[in-house]
Amino acid sequence: MEKASTQKCEAVKMSKKVLVVDTEGDTIESIKSVLEDNGYEVVSAYSGVECLRKALEEKPDLVLVDTMMPDLSGWDLHNKLKKKDRDIKVAFLSVIELSNERREKLLLCGLSDYIKKPFTADELLERVDRILA
Repeated sequence: MEKASTQKCEAVKMSKKVLVVDTEGDTIESIKSVLEDNGYEVVSAYSGVECLRKALEEKPDLVLVDTMMPDLSGWDLHNKLKKKDRDIKVAFLSVIELSNERREKLLLCGLSDYIKKPFTADELLERVDRILA
């Protein structure tokens, strides 16, 4: 019974697509490895402009965005993605520490989560699973 439940869970994850946006290839590859090993489909982008294009083409369920991008800030990217699809989930990845108050304000403005770098594989997976549940 447990195996069937695990297979069902994996099938649900397989139908979920995550777009990872970061200028650092190593970061993208690490995230991609964790998520793909756990049943998610992962698409990558290395800039805000590429993210917008791929979001239109790929229709991801979640976009994980580095907040410090050279062409578009994470917040600008969030707003552009939400204009195209109000239901798209966007989570920030950042080395910047936020106060609980600031984090709550971002969540109230439509952000799905704020994940502080560095994070463990387990933490990343737990947060992505929760966002897409």
